[in-house]
Amino acid sequence: MLGTLRAGWASGSIATPTPRERITAVLASILTAGARTGSLRADVDPGDVVTMLLGEFLSTTAAETPERIDRLLDLVLDALRPNGRT
Repeated sequence: MLGTLRAGWASGSIATPTPRERITAVLASILTAGARTGSLRADVDPGDVVTMLLGEFLSTTAAETPERIDRLLDLVLDALRPNGRT
């Protein structure tokens, strides 16, 4: 299934602007709130986060372990945190 989705997105035959726009808008709200409290970086573009997350989920396979997926998501979260924060 992932192979089919990847091929569809790569060829442009699957267009998903509405869900992606909705996800990006929600992430923008989360990032803004996090930047306001200092728990997230203020210079993060929500579209970049969506791209990182989509890349994460589309590049994983059924053979990936939950531990590896958790590690990759932790790396994405680390990229969003201000320097020195955990």
